[in-house]
Amino acid sequence: MSEVVLRLSLRDMVHTDLEACRGWAGSDHLAGVAGQLDRARVGEADYLVVCTSTDVPVAKGGIDYQVRQDAGFLWKLTVHPALRSCGVGTL
Repeated sequence: MSEVVLRLSLRDMVHTDLEACRGWAGSDHLAGVAGQLDRARVGEADYLVVCTSTDVPVAKGGIDYQVRQDAGFLWKLTVHPALRSCGVGTL
């Protein structure tokens, strides 16, 4: 049996990542994500991507700090369909 191993890293999402996510995260949805990146810039939220070793995003999600005063609220989490159920979201 063959095994595929991916090196993954987690980093802040930037506007240039939006195009790379378009094919698997939904174009309509990503229009809203662009606005959330502005909120991340001022500390109201974090928006993160999980990337391959070539810096291609394969998962994304946000943490909103304005929903609850005592905790971050996880939202808009998604993983590229080809990598779902492989532990990427856990990372």
